[in-house]
Amino acid sequence: MCAVPRFAGSNPRHKPPCAADDGTSRHSSRRRRDFGVRFDPLVFAVISGTLNLLPTWAIAVDDAPKDSKATARPSAAIIETTIATDADENTVRRTRELIFFFRHHHAFTHEEEWAKTIRELIQIGKPAVPELVAELDGTERRNTISSLAFTLRAIGDNRAVPALIRAIPKTLLSGKYSDCGIRIRDPELRAFLWPHQHWISRVETEFFSYGRPGTEILASLERLTKHREPPPNVTGPNLLEVFLEGTDAEQARQRALYEERRRMWDAWWSEHWQDYLAAEELKSVELPKRDVDVVEAATVRRFERLFPTGPHVQLGLIQELSLDTDEVKRGRSCLDFETGQVVVYKKGMVTGKDAARYEDQRINDWMAANGLDLHATGGFVEGSALYSWRIDDQRWDTLATQILKNEPLLLGTEGMAYLRQNGDFEHFWTAEKMETRFFLTREGGRGIVQISPMNLESRQHRIRYRMWTNPTPKP
Repeated sequence: MCAVPRFAGSNPRHKPPCAADDGTSRHSSRRRRDFGVRFDPLVFAVISGTLNLLPTWAIAVDDAPKDSKATARPSAAIIETTIATDADENTVRRTRELIFFFRHHHAFTHEEEWAKTIRELIQIGKPAVPELVAELDGTERRNTISSLAFTLRAIGDNRAVPALIRAIPKTLLSGKYSDCGIRIRDPELRAFLWPHQHWISRVETEFFSYGRPGTEILASLERLTKHREPPPNVTGPNLLEVFLEGTDAEQARQRALYEERRRMWDAWWSEHWQDYLAAEELKSVELPKRDVDVVEAATVRRFERLFPTGPHVQLGLIQELSLDTDEVKRGRSCLDFETGQVVVYKKGMVTGKDAARYEDQRINDWMAANGLDLHATGGFVEGSALYSWRIDDQRWDTLATQILKNEPLLLGTEGMAYLRQNGDFEHFWTAEKMETRFFLTREGGRGIVQISPMNLESRQHRIRYRMWTNPTPKP
C-alpha cells in the first residue's frame, strides 16, 4: 500500500487544453482560483510537523532496471518489534519518515524540502543514527547514499563509520557523474547546513556543495575520523575519477579499486576504533534483522495509497494534444498536466543581471511559477519536478480494470529528469519509441501518460494522458 498526501491541488479539476491567440491556455487564471497557494507534494508533515506527509509508494522504487513488486502492508505488531532501543518510538518513526524522503529524492528537485529533511535529522541527532545506518546498509541508490552520508557527517556520530566503510564499493558509478551545487534560498536553512558541506567555499552564496556518493562517503569518513586512506604521504588512485566503464576486464579492475579502498579503511578502523568508541556504543547501531521494510511501513500505516484504487475511484477523460519542440518559433512546447495549459517556452520569463549565468535555474523557476510539468526540446521531452515510473505500454489499456480491483498498483522503474546509459545522457523520454509512465506532479496531481516520438516533419510529439479525479481521502 502507499501513502497519499492531502494538500492544495491534490484533486485538480482537470480542464482540456483550450488555446488562446497568444499560444497559452485560457485556463491560466482559473488555475490560480483552483489552487490558491501552490503546495509542493514533497513537503512532509515530516518537515513542518503540521503539513501532511510525503507521498509514499507501494515499494521503494530504485534505479534498478527491473519492475518493482508490491508488498503487503505489515502489521503494527511487526513494526513495534523493530523499534531501536536508544530512542523513543515516536522519534524512530519520525526518523523513518524522513528517511523515506531520501529514497525518492533527486538532486535539483525539491531542494528546500531535501534540506529541511536533513536539518530535522541533524536536530534529532544520535537517536537517528541506527536507522540511518540500517538504510545505508540496505540501499544502492546513489542519491539516497549521498543524502545519508551528508546527514551522518553532520550529526557527527562515529558509530556510523563502519557503515560508511561498507558503503564504499557501492559508490562506483556507471557514468561520469560530478559533484554539484544545490541552491537553497532560505538563508537560515542554508546557514544551518553550510558547515556540513564536504567542501566549504570561502564565499557564501545561495549554493552549497553536494557530492556524488563517493565524495560524500569519503568526506564523511575523513571528517568523522580525522584520518585519510591512503594517508597524505602515500600515493594512490583518485577514486572519484574512476567510473564503471569499458570492457568486462576493465570494470573488474575498477570494482577492485573500490574494494581495495574499503579494505584499507576497514583495516585502519579495526586497529583504531577504540580511540573513538566503546564496544557497547558500536553494538547500539546493530539493529535486529528485519523481515519487513520498516521505513515504508512506518509511513504507510498512517496514510492511504498514492495512486488510489477501488470501485469508487475514477479516472478523468483522455486528453490528447501535440507538443511542439522549443525550436519551433512560438511553438507551444510546455504542458501543465492539471489544466491542460500549453505555453510557449520561456514566454514572459524575466531577464536580468547574470541572466546567462543562472539560465538553468531561471528556467526551472519559470516552469514552477507557471505549474508546467513537461518541456519538449531537441527531439526529447523532459519533466520539471515530475516524479514518474516507466511501465509497459499495454497498461494504458488495462489501467481502468486494474483500479477496480482495489489492490496497490505495481510501479515500474523509477524515472528521473535525466537518466544515463553507457555514459551518455538520456532525456526523460527517448526520441526513438513511445513511453508510458505513471506520474506525480509538483501539485500532487497523479496520472498516466503516453508520449510518442517526435514527428520529424511537424517537429511535434503526440501526447495523451488521463488523471485521477477522486478527492484525496484525509489521513
